[in-house]
Amino acid sequence: MKFTNLIVTSSLVFLAGCNLSSTYLRPELPAGPNWPAVAVENAVASTRWWQAFRDPNLDTLVVEVIGRNNELLIAAVAAYGAQLQTDIAAQALKPSLNGNLGEKKTFTGEASSLIASSAFSVSYEIDLWGKLAAKRDKADIAAYATAEDWEAARLLAIGQTVETYLNIAHANQSLASADASLAHVKQIRALVLGQVAAGVASDLELMQAEQKVEDLAATVSARKQDRLVLRNALVVLLNGAANPVPEPQRLPGKKLPPIQAGVPADLLARRPDLRAAEARLRARLKGVDVTRASLYPTISLTGELGTSSPQLLGFISNPVGTLGANVALSFLNLKNSNLMVATSRQEYEKEVLDFRTTLLGAFSEVADALGARADDAERVRRHRNVLAAAQAIEHLQETSYRAGGINFKTWLDAQESRRKAEIELANVHLEQVLNESKLYRIIGGAIGKGAKSLIRESEKR
Repeated sequence: MKFTNLIVTSSLVFLAGCNLSSTYLRPELPAGPNWPAVAVENAVASTRWWQAFRDPNLDTLVVEVIGRNNELLIAAVAAYGAQLQTDIAAQALKPSLNGNLGEKKTFTGEASSLIASSAFSVSYEIDLWGKLAAKRDKADIAAYATAEDWEAARLLAIGQTVETYLNIAHANQSLASADASLAHVKQIRALVLGQVAAGVASDLELMQAEQKVEDLAATVSARKQDRLVLRNALVVLLNGAANPVPEPQRLPGKKLPPIQAGVPADLLARRPDLRAAEARLRARLKGVDVTRASLYPTISLTGELGTSSPQLLGFISNPVGTLGANVALSFLNLKNSNLMVATSRQEYEKEVLDFRTTLLGAFSEVADALGARADDAERVRRHRNVLAAAQAIEHLQETSYRAGGINFKTWLDAQESRRKAEIELANVHLEQVLNESKLYRIIGGAIGKGAKSLIRESEKR
């Protein structure tokens, strides 16, 4: 018995000097790529970057999607559930009140009596090892991460809305171009048909005109299907509701304002998915504390209201005797305890590596988008020059054909070259505006004061 008390006393002295709470230190992170010079322009990223297009219909559509999108509703429900878990974990640190009411009816001869009874008790677990506090902190950090998940989902929904809207604009522009080309070749077919009747054109030229009409009619049909797919995608973003605004007919001519991408540390602070990933890393570290603290005995003290609790008095007067065999058992199972803590720690180290992977992916994504900005601008300029040359060539070939200087096939080839140049320019312009929109989204925009305060509070824990 004396030996057991010695073990228990030694264990308590040892544990009393231990701090079971881990301190989070941000792991060594990759430095990230060297941002291009274009990344450090004198501008601040806006949280409402899509408004730079100055399109009220787009502004209205984004607001509607934010209010209706099903993925955002799911993320909001998850954030609320995580907050409830935080409240539950915090409540465990407070005393809990239990009670019951009852009544008993007795008969004595012809007389009867009703006796009512009640009993109330309060239960309180002493958090000696910090287990409950660690659980609360872990739940709190997890709730913060889930709130960041909602913000990430919001940015993604906005980005998808802007991209779908721009793609619809491109689809309508391409369809209008295809319709115009189809109408033009139909006029040419009528011209050739008249020439064949007059004996100045061949049946071959008529068949070539017919072939071009059918080819462009098929293109018009394909463009309509492309637009239908995009319309359906927009309905999904709106959670089944119809598009509340008129469709854009052309891609916007105004570019988004310049972006200050900042340094990798700023990227880490701005992007909600990265903030959520690091929060989960901190939560995993708190999980190590929960595992370590769970190895030690739980001390729950219960007493009826209005009376002194024998267990409470016993613990205050003789804590060693009250803990007794529980602490001794933890001491004797030290090997197993160390293995459990090591396993939990290993899970944390894996989370560190996963976080580095997430961060590297973000760096790569931003670097690719920044690199594409200069490339897109150069490609748009070049394709505009190509289109201007193709238009000039088509005009010269038409004049030459009507004068009888070239055959019909040469004129048709010039028309096809001009149409191809129009399509390529529209496609490159679409890539440019989509990349600009994506770049604003993947750097997270400007971070508000509310989010900054949440980050500071979470980093204190």
